[in-house]
Amino acid sequence: MAGYEPVLGSKSGLVNMAQSSHTSVEARNAPDTQRREWRATFFSRLPVGELLAIACVAALSGSSVAILRASNGVPVDDWDVSPAVYLSILTTAIGVLLRFAFRRGATIAWWNQALDKSTLTDLHDTFNDRESLLSALRRDPRKWTFVRFASIFVTLIMANGPLLQQASYVDLREELSYPQATLPIRSQPLANLTTIPTAATSIYQTEFTDIINQYYNRNPITLEPGICEGTCNATVVVGGFDRRCLTRRVDTTTMNLTEGATMFYISPTISSTNESHSLSIDVYYRSTSADIDEDGLNEIARSGGDAPVVNSLTWHSCNLTHAYRALNITIQNTTLELDPTMNPLDNHTVEILSGSDLEWNGPYGFGVMLIDNFVSSVAWVISGEGDDSTGAPEFTGQTARTYIDRGILSNSSDSAFDRSILTWRDPMPDILRAVDDLSLRYAAARIPGTPRRALEYLEWVDDNPETQAYIDSVSRGQNQTVQLTQRVQVAVYAFRPLTLWLSVAFTMAAVVGVGATMRGFWHLGRRVSLSPIEVGKAFRAPLFAGVGSNMPARDIVEQAGDFRVQYGVLSSADNQRGLELAIDSESSIMEPKRGEWYD
Repeated sequence: MAGYEPVLGSKSGLVNMAQSSHTSVEARNAPDTQRREWRATFFSRLPVGELLAIACVAALSGSSVAILRASNGVPVDDWDVSPAVYLSILTTAIGVLLRFAFRRGATIAWWNQALDKSTLTDLHDTFNDRESLLSALRRDPRKWTFVRFASIFVTLIMANGPLLQQASYVDLREELSYPQATLPIRSQPLANLTTIPTAATSIYQTEFTDIINQYYNRNPITLEPGICEGTCNATVVVGGFDRRCLTRRVDTTTMNLTEGATMFYISPTISSTNESHSLSIDVYYRSTSADIDEDGLNEIARSGGDAPVVNSLTWHSCNLTHAYRALNITIQNTTLELDPTMNPLDNHTVEILSGSDLEWNGPYGFGVMLIDNFVSSVAWVISGEGDDSTGAPEFTGQTARTYIDRGILSNSSDSAFDRSILTWRDPMPDILRAVDDLSLRYAAARIPGTPRRALEYLEWVDDNPETQAYIDSVSRGQNQTVQLTQRVQVAVYAFRPLTLWLSVAFTMAAVVGVGATMRGFWHLGRRVSLSPIEVGKAFRAPLFAGVGSNMPARDIVEQAGDFRVQYGVLSSADNQRGLELAIDSESSIMEPKRGEWYD
């Protein structure tokens, strides 16, 4: 470094000259108790404590890396004490050790400068760099020393604590497991959902009423705690419906749907034979604006006619048969629901429940629900006569309005609704999803639900022995044991590599800088300090005249005697020099006075 690069030859010469001068002038006349050997050897002057301190700093920095790597990906609950606490302790220890080693290293550097013919300015700057970061930053940028470098990085180590704590953070990780679980999901046929199997007078049974109300209110299906931690997926088998669906284009001129031009139509139908009971769902809807002859519609409006026009619709038809159906479910802690990603159009039939004597009010209850909720239509209806006649869509039921494709709807500004282009989305997936949802809710319900209903249920069993016998023969049980795919969000520790390595880099820079300040320690003949007593003796302070010059501060005090001193105006018989401020024995010092000038 510029300013005081040591030259071994010159230092040896200085040492020899100093020893020679000392021997010839002071030491020769000094008592033996004040004479000390100048032991400038490598091992005798080796700063063991300071070197151990910076070695410990390097080890502690490595420990911080080890802690962060050991905690990476480990659940928070597995650590009784968080890594941040350990890192805080380590950074505190690093700061203390570095500060200790730096102050000792800067002291060695200062005395090495003194041995190497430095200027007073250099000695002053080194001392200031040891004491103050501000001094190190204000210095001439062209004059760099190891002390100045180390002073900056040792101070920056204070930022190491927040830096390391930022390196460690808590993240969420998904853990996958496959536990077995017994779910209170009945695998039984649908039965006894309505009381009177006629379209006009059918009444839902109490349990099915509760299930439908829960569906309308979107109430969750709840389970006992402990079945699933986090999010679980599984497949259960419930009483439901096999489905056979087809989609094709139809021309309404060959169909007798409604008067005028049909644009949207849903018709759930309940059918029964001696062998099976089924539901049919037919959905007709205009899916594109090209499906309708708009000129034909307007001609009907102008003429007042009621004949159908060329009107091509999409026909989506599904036939539902009572069956065991596999449903994908999702469990969120204690809440169970139908897996929203399951495609209701896919056929997951496990077993067809046909050829039975089941009362058809089992599937019939679902059919009534579909009729109540989804029957809907839209027809182009003519109003007025002659040139004053106009056509407009007439809606029946809520579904038709719900599934209008808002993204395609347009309206010209010159003729209100006559030239509207209405298209629809296919409602069939949502209809079938409602069927699956009710099937799952039915399977999760306890039937009969109350003691009174249990008595009524026994009466129903007595009145329907063959049906109950069939139910018992195909029933798969009140509960199901399934394998869950369990996903748990676990809080784990993680670390940011960039922040960690920045912290390590700062620490290592400080270690190198502090270690470099100790170079040349082997040139010193005793353990030195920057005590003002030791420095004062080195500058030949009169107060310590007669005390040996090769002594540490404590020995100087012992040899000079522990007398009382004071800083102030030095009283002297010699008034030629004027008033001086100095530290001397208190008997020779007077208190400074405001306004006086001192030499």
